[in-house]
Amino acid sequence: MAFLCGSAENEAAVLDLVDRVVCLVIDEETLRHRLATRTTNSFGRHPEELAAALEWNPRTRELYAARGATIIDASGPLDAVAAAVLDVGSRLR
Repeated sequence: MAFLCGSAENEAAVLDLVDRVVCLVIDEETLRHRLATRTTNSFGRHPEELAAALEWNPRTRELYAARGATIIDASGPLDAVAAAVLDVGSRLR
């Protein structure tokens, strides 16, 4: 089993090459908190970047749901989110 993480502008062109798409979603409050407190980079701290992230966030769920993705709430603890993703993967066997 292999997992590819992220998104790309042309990803719709390659969706037929994957067995399952999972979309991790979070609520606005969690997004604000994670962007404000993360230490790996500063993206989202500038007001324009934060506004873009907040605008894109609800669209993500809609876009991926329309493509048949499995939607997983990623606002909870990391171990629960990872378990949910692995559960989706295990159903491919």
